[in-house]
Amino acid sequence: MDRKLYGIFVLVVVLLLAGCSANRGNTALLRGKLVVPEEGTYYKKQLEAIERDSLSAIPYTNWRQFRTAFFKCRLANPSNLGVPIKKTSDLKKAANGSYEADVAKMAYDILERDYTSIAAHAALSKNLSIYPTVREFHGAVRNALINSIINSGDGKTPKTAMYVISIVEEYEVLAELGLTVQSQSLAQEDNRHYDAFTVVDADGESRVVYFAIDEFYGMFY
Repeated sequence: MDRKLYGIFVLVVVLLLAGCSANRGNTALLRGKLVVPEEGTYYKKQLEAIERDSLSAIPYTNWRQFRTAFFKCRLANPSNLGVPIKKTSDLKKAANGSYEADVAKMAYDILERDYTSIAAHAALSKNLSIYPTVREFHGAVRNALINSIINSGDGKTPKTAMYVISIVEEYEVLAELGLTVQSQSLAQEDNRHYDAFTVVDADGESRVVYFAIDEFYGMFY
């Protein structure tokens, strides 16, 4: 191989490696003039760690703290962070039928504004238009986010309610647990607020699942 062809070969390899790194989807760092309150610094710090180390950073991330820190950043930047429920719903519908590259773009756009989006990571983990290692990464993040909610409580009583930072998280967890929602109501105990879902499991058994919602109680988005 002559020197010119070798140079072209090296350039192509470098560009492919750069593309693989960029396509991991770890591009939602808090850049620009966004306000990062003290309670939200963990979100920024861990996004930077994920961008550096990708898969290896997942086990060392406190995902509950990560979600809480994101919520604090969102409160400080209401017009720049966070994703409307409809946008998440549109992503899920698209993932069931649209061209995969379009779905990937929708998911990455959501992660630019909210890296805690379970739906976006789930969509990317199944998207055949991106690298297998990238799908693996987003699947691992999706599972870590879900588990951080499920492990926060069993949801059987208000005192053992699962901790969530949004309505969307509630429905993601209920779907993960294979539960069908029959009704939803607001509960209050010891000056704390809860969403109480009456659900039916795969065996037809009915029960109530509680979520602690003080983080976002009274906010609608």
